[in-house]
Amino acid sequence: MCGIVAYVGHQNCESILLSALSHLEYRGYDSAGMAFILKNQQLVRLRAKGNLFNLSDKLLKFQMMSSSPIHAQIGIAHTRWATHGEANEMNAHPHVDNEGRIAVVQNGIVHNYLAIKSRLSPKVKFESHTDTEVIAHLIAFYQNEKGLDITNAIRNTINDLEGDLALAILSVNAPNEIFVYSRNTPLIIGKCSDGYWCASDLVALNACEKYMRLPNDTLAKISAEKLARETQITEAKWEAKWHRMPVLNIQKQGYDSYMLKEVFEQPKIIANIARWDEAKVKGWKKGIKSVQLIAAGSSWHAALIGQYVLEKKARLTTRVWVASEYVKANPPLSACSLTLAISQSGETADVLNAVKWERKRRKEQNCLYQCPIIAITNRKESTLAQYVNEIWPMNVGVEMAVAATKSFVATLMMLYKLAGIKTEELLPLASEVEHVLRTESTRMREMAEQVIKFPLCIFMGRGLLWPIAMEASLKLTEVANLASLAYAAGEMKHGYLALLSQETLVICLSCADHQVEEIEARGASVMRLDLEGEQIHVAIKTLVCLQMLSYYAAKLKGLDVDRPRHLAKSVTVF
Repeated sequence: MCGIVAYVGHQNCESILLSALSHLEYRGYDSAGMAFILKNQQLVRLRAKGNLFNLSDKLLKFQMMSSSPIHAQIGIAHTRWATHGEANEMNAHPHVDNEGRIAVVQNGIVHNYLAIKSRLSPKVKFESHTDTEVIAHLIAFYQNEKGLDITNAIRNTINDLEGDLALAILSVNAPNEIFVYSRNTPLIIGKCSDGYWCASDLVALNACEKYMRLPNDTLAKISAEKLARETQITEAKWEAKWHRMPVLNIQKQGYDSYMLKEVFEQPKIIANIARWDEAKVKGWKKGIKSVQLIAAGSSWHAALIGQYVLEKKARLTTRVWVASEYVKANPPLSACSLTLAISQSGETADVLNAVKWERKRRKEQNCLYQCPIIAITNRKESTLAQYVNEIWPMNVGVEMAVAATKSFVATLMMLYKLAGIKTEELLPLASEVEHVLRTESTRMREMAEQVIKFPLCIFMGRGLLWPIAMEASLKLTEVANLASLAYAAGEMKHGYLALLSQETLVICLSCADHQVEEIEARGASVMRLDLEGEQIHVAIKTLVCLQMLSYYAAKLKGLDVDRPRHLAKSVTVF
């Protein structure tokens, strides 16, 4: 959701920070800002609502008004997705203390910010309605009222904060250092030849040569020359594990959007996963009697298909949970039951919460209940990867569009492989999807021209096509901002007929003729999508068609297909 970037080194930081923020746009944001320290130790803060162009424009105006070149070589920056306080410039990060000597950016939520705000009032003047602003004022309080140095002021502040969060802090009292802290929220340190970086997402660090994840509950400081642990808030082992920076393909490569590019990458992804060595996944069922899948959003729809194939092909009793409901449901523990968590980002708050809870309660049981927890994720460096016994990486490259496309297909393919479906059954699907992309694009555009005319669109399917209908409905809602629902075709008579009218469009996915006739008899319009082939193939081919349908509907409405309004790529808060 929110994105953090920090840089300290030997180059001017302003353009570096802006460029890094541009790589975080895919996470979703409503405002952005930066702060940097000049050579004269003045702290400068710039913020803007809306697109990064607005922040860039403010920076340009500041540069033009300056009597001399800026030459700032240390700074922090942020893209905000509103949680506390509306989306405006006043609530944008960084936040500063009343003297303008401390600047803070945060990703996460401070649950007790109102109590801290009350404690600091009336001596402190608050300018925003955010939880983050109290952090800057609290650090200043410990410095000014308690006489602490900047390091101990930050340490005491962190101890007062409740909630999962990540911080980057600038202070004119330490003009060559950035303080960084992480509590159950990712922060990644990057190292390059001319300094150090810090970011909430690896994508922002593509200029670095090496990276490492900041250990949990650790306050560290970075300077142009080094990374140092300032203090461990809890007594955990500090170990700097540096990894070589992977090559990240984050260009559109001639496509008009990331979403379209990622849709067209799917045949190659299908072929790659289809060729997985069966030995890779052969042993996972040993000693396992049942499976529970935990996921959210599009991953939950993929899990529903996973349930179908795991029960039908692998003959394993399988249950699917929406991650946000799992802890509340408190399902009984099952012996010899594998937990499979699915999250593209590996940072989905509800999935992490469910996995942490499951780990804790299984640890207290005997060995029959201590079955592995495995994650399907696209981010090997993610928080989820730290919580599980094993990860099965998607390896599909960065998914830059907010709407899941290639990660959804990758998840389905991995679940197919886990269910025991052989390479020779899956490999032809790659060329079939390539054929669909080549031959069905025009029809999907023509369908989209009709879809956007209706105030309500209903998708119907059965078998594997019911979860596909759910995913298609979500895509149309996300990307094209259209009201959409999805139902199992056999449930039509159980209440859903009441929605049918001349203003309703029903898209039938391989539905029976008599169902189509019943819909038309009630005045609703019908579109059919009937593709041929094996059921597991038809599910993915149908999905790809409907991804294109959503894309074209959004384009026809003049919407930004990569960044739908109000949505974030990675839902990192509850």
